[in-house]
Amino acid sequence: MAKRRCDMWLSIGMCALLWGCDPQPAGPDPALEADPPPTEDGRNPGAGNTDFDRGVAYIQKEAYAEAIPHFDRALSAQPDNAEAEYYRALAYHKTGAREKAEKGYQRALQLNGELVLARLHLGALYLEEPPNPQKAIEVLEPATQKEPNAVDIREQLAFAYRLAGKNDQALSQYDTALKIKDNPEVRLAYADLLFELGKEDQAVTQMKKLVQHYKKDVEKLAFLAHRFGKSKAFDECVKTFDMAVALKPNEAAFYLHRGICKHELKDEPGARGDFDKALSVNAKFQPAHYYLGKSYALDKKARGKAVDHYQKAIAIDKDSAVGKKAQQELNELVGAAKR
Repeated sequence: MAKRRCDMWLSIGMCALLWGCDPQPAGPDPALEADPPPTEDGRNPGAGNTDFDRGVAYIQKEAYAEAIPHFDRALSAQPDNAEAEYYRALAYHKTGAREKAEKGYQRALQLNGELVLARLHLGALYLEEPPNPQKAIEVLEPATQKEPNAVDIREQLAFAYRLAGKNDQALSQYDTALKIKDNPEVRLAYADLLFELGKEDQAVTQMKKLVQHYKKDVEKLAFLAHRFGKSKAFDECVKTFDMAVALKPNEAAFYLHRGICKHELKDEPGARGDFDKALSVNAKFQPAHYYLGKSYALDKKARGKAVDHYQKAIAIDKDSAVGKKAQQELNELVGAAKR
């Protein structure tokens, strides 16, 4: 069929598309109608059509291996059935027969170049390890012409462009997808690419729009908070870590990094409070001692405390990167005091 099928069971997330998440093992054979009704284009269900319908029913049940023999028979009866070729390729793809899947998708598109789902799944195959982003681009670009408002196609195409190092095209696809529909996963990927390209101000703009969406996802909040810090958006860093801490109050690293952002904002009392809180969660958390040393070293009247915390950081592990840095700064601090 020329039009894209609207079977919702074929809609899959980008994790499954790009990283090949395996479906759950199929259980007992699904119950199928012995005599399927006529196909939706009005054809009478002859031998080929009957097997086609049964194969699709197995696909709907995610019983991919069981679907393949039905599509074999459907194609034996109707060799130019593009949809049967596509569905068999999908079943091969889901059962790990990558080479057969690729050939099947390609033949389906030779028979009917307007099968958008064939393009989408073939593009996904080309983005699996080892990826071939240029082939994915060649397959997916025509799909955007056929369905210009399909966010899933643009998201996948953006990822392909990114892998190919064509970052301007990737940014354009993400931007277009977000104009079509506000999708947080697309926005997160967009922000990630902007950050990677050094466009930190633009990345921050996108990340601010994501914080409330992920307000109950502690891992995403922590990721965004770290990125705010690295982008020098220290106010946003503190506010986002506030949300992460509320969800996971016994994570010492959250207090540490919130304290670092407060330190950058010249809020030394707030920073020290967070470093102390990190130590209350984990008394041997070396970075907290190190940053307390850095903070107290700024105050001439508190340099004794700085020395104490540097020494505690060194005692925990003098050979670690933090321990070596603490020793270096302690030496500088003592040398300056002697002068």
